[in-house]
Amino acid sequence: MTSHLKPSILVLLFTVFACAYSQEQAINKTKVPRVILKAFQKSYPKATAKAFKTETESGKKYFEIESREGKISRDLLYSEDGTVIEIEESITTEQLPDSVKNAVEKDFPSGQIVKSEKTTRGSDTSYEFIIRVGKKRYEAVYSQMGNQARKEEIKSKGDNEDNEEDED
Repeated sequence: MTSHLKPSILVLLFTVFACAYSQEQAINKTKVPRVILKAFQKSYPKATAKAFKTETESGKKYFEIESREGKISRDLLYSEDGTVIEIEESITTEQLPDSVKNAVEKDFPSGQIVKSEKTTRGSDTSYEFIIRVGKKRYEAVYSQMGNQARKEEIKSKGDNEDNEEDED
């Protein structure tokens, strides 16, 4: 691995693990600071807010807005001052960079992408997938360069694990 890729991979892994260990709590829209609601409405005037949450990462409080705009599902994470911290949105396989598309096809040659999302946090972009291979399902995360950051088998519903379904 070249040295210029190492920082990107480390940031990507940190983001993945930080999100996994954050504490989320559903809240009413009235609990979301006005500056955040205004920022959301200005950036996404045609989107419909579906849910609101507070989230704590590394001791900092953030607000998440889950939204929908046409066929696009989009989750936005804001700081208390209305700054966008992270954007997670559904995308089609046609929207994937070739480097990511080629890596997924190489790593899962007989797989079918069930769900794909693009996550942007600052200047870093990653892609998260739910991929079905036969009867197994995997969650995989790739950097924009096509480097796999994580691959994990999704346990069946009977195993009491989270099991995402294709919402689109």
